[in-house]
Parts: sequence; C-alpha cells; structure tokens
Amino acid sequence: MSKSTSRGFTLVELLVVIAIIGVLVALLLPAVQAARESARKMQCGTQLRELGQAALTFEGAKKRFPGWQEIVARDASATLPASGADTKNKVAGWPVLLLPYLDQNSIYDRWDDQSVRNDDPSLKQFLPIYSCPSRQTQYRSDSYTSYVANAGFSENTTTTVAKDGTSAYWARHTQHDGPFLDRVGWDNAGTLTVANMLPKRLNEVTSTDIDDGLSNTLLFTENLMGGKWNLTNKNGYDTALQCQITFHWIYASDANVCTPPAGTPKPSSEMKINGSAAGSSRPNADPSSISTVAAWKVVARPSAWHSGGVNVVFADKHTIFLNEQIDYDVYQQLMTTYGKKSQMPCKNYVLKAEDFGG
Repeated sequence: MSKSTSRGFTLVELLVVIAIIGVLVALLLPAVQAARESARKMQCGTQLRELGQAALTFEGAKKRFPGWQEIVARDASATLPASGADTKNKVAGWPVLLLPYLDQNSIYDRWDDQSVRNDDPSLKQFLPIYSCPSRQTQYRSDSYTSYVANAGFSENTTTTVAKDGTSAYWARHTQHDGPFLDRVGWDNAGTLTVANMLPKRLNEVTSTDIDDGLSNTLLFTENLMGGKWNLTNKNGYDTALQCQITFHWIYASDANVCTPPAGTPKPSSEMKINGSAAGSSRPNADPSSISTVAAWKVVARPSAWHSGGVNVVFADKHTIFLNEQIDYDVYQQLMTTYGKKSQMPCKNYVLKAEDFGG
C-alpha cells in the first residue's frame, strides 16, 4: 500500500515569495502615485476652467471683469468697515464676486447682506472649487484657496505706491496691465463715505480691452502661497494681504528678448514659475510665512506641486499646463491685456506657439 505525503512551504520559500511580492509592490507604487497625481492635475485644470467660465459669465452680465477686490453690501452713506462689527460696505475679493456664478449664491447673499457682520463665520468656509487637489492637506481646509487672479503689474520688490485719490496709484494699474483691478476707491482712512471716495470713476476691464487676444491673456493660475479667499485689504496693491488671492508680473526682465531700462533688476529664480529660493528644491508653500510686502511680491506668481509647470486658464476659457521653463518675458506677455500700452519693458515681442511650452 502506497502512502502519499503533503509537502508545505519551507521557511526559505515563504521568505522568497514575500520578497517577490515586496518588489512587485515597490515597482507598482510609483505608477499608482503617478496615476493619482495625473488625475489630480486634470481635476485642477477642470476647476480652473470653471473659474474662467464664471469670470466670463460675470463679464457678460456686468459688461466688465470683476475687480480683484470690490465692495458688496454697498451703502453709499456709510464708510468702509473699521472693525469686524461693521455690516456694510464689505471689501470682497474676486472669489466672493464669482460665488453666484459657481452655484454658491447662499454664501454670496450673506456677504451682500447689510445686516451680517464682517466677521460672521458664515462668510468663510472651505470650497473645493477653490482648492487644488494636489495641495498639502493642511491647506485643504478653512477658507484657503489655491487659485489666484491676474492683477497685472508691480514695479519691483521694494517700490510701493501709497493708495490715495491721485492718479499716481491708479495709473500703475490700468486696463492694459491685467484684467483684475482694484475697484475699492480711496477712503482717506475711513473719513469719507463710499459715495465720496476717490477716484470717482474706477478702472475696469472688458473683453474688448484685451487687445492682445483672449487666448493670449491669463485669468487665473495656481499658487502654493494662496491664502484665504475671504481676506482682502482696502488699501489695495502693495499690501501683504493682496498675495492671498492675486498674482502679478514684476517690472523686470531677464533680457532674453529686450534690454530692460537701466537699473531695472532682473527677476530672481524665486520669482519665476515654480521658482524656489536659493538652496531649495521646491517653491515656498507656507502662506503664513508672508509678513512683508516685499515677501509677497516675490511669491505672487504661478506655482504648484505638479511637476514641470502649473495649470492656468486664459480669458477665452481654455486651459493649459504652462511649462515652468518659459522665459520671464513671455510670462509678462501672457499677463498683460495690451502689451503695447502696458508698463511692461518688453513691448515688441510677438508670442509664438512654442512659447507656451505645453
């Protein structure tokens, strides 16, 4: 009579199998992570396209693009808010102005309600449409935003222009330099009513003002230093809080296509798309680190966790993944609405298809 025996795995064989499985997992994990990041990048681009559509719908309804900040809950007889207890003339950024065009009417109605305090918790919350899915977890909460609007021109990191009722401040930010302008007039430290604020007529941008072409003018981009979408500053440009919701181009050139005016500084590597400070491998990504005007000017430009570039949306609503290696001069061209009349140093460069770096 024959007797069969059953042979199990030896310890060595079991360890070999575990090792093979470990190797396969190690090989598969990067591919899974890459697929997830690709999906996140695509979702980010879709969200930017929705913001572009909202801005264009706003322009169609109002016959102008929104300012990067404006006044809501408007009362011409009252001054701008002096504290969180005030309820009228709230200073609201473009994210607030676009809420009705993003199916968020209930939040906008609270902003526009003259009985709701400026510090009411209902005026701020986390909105997925304003957050890139690739951003760090700690900034995918509260009222943080990943997206910033094209606010045009900043002279350099050190020069600031005080906001007042004269033309000096307003002339630096005309409809030729960027589509989103400051639309909160000068209130002389709160002593004027909104009806008497200066200048009487604020600059605005319409689609017909974009003479460089809607497909050549940026509306929104990502920024790792995007702050909270409910925060603004009535003093306008050249304030640290502006970086929360805008980006800009600096009056400087790397001289690839033109020679900048004498004394004009070249942009540092940190000022460029996905730029990083000396010795760093990634852009700064901590909004709380901004404490000065000079600091925000450096980081108020496109940046993202996506490798090789950033998602952007143009004024015709098309989105692309903008290569981080584009010349700074080209980046300036993409930001101006009418380069020929802008304050950009390189006015004569003609954009080519390869400039976008797809």
